[in-house]
Amino acid sequence: MARTLDLDIVLWSGGAWASPGLTVPHRAFRHRGFVVGPALAIAATWRDPLTGLTLRQLAARLTRPSPARNAAPERALSSVGRATDF
Repeated sequence: MARTLDLDIVLWSGGAWASPGLTVPHRAFRHRGFVVGPALAIAATWRDPLTGLTLRQLAARLTRPSPARNAAPERALSSVGRATDF
């Protein structure tokens, strides 16, 4: 049985492009370290045509701590149903 090839085009010099079956660059590449990391190794200064960010900047966004995690102390419900700081 033949398998379908799933090919995601991430880097190219032609800017952004879309058709019903293909979007370049791939919509989710900015959020995938397994894509951004290797691309960074070969083209650190390449700019995403949609955001204008370089691969170096996109990689930094993937590795920095999320502000939402540090914004408020964690809360949990006590045995009587009240929120309690810990």
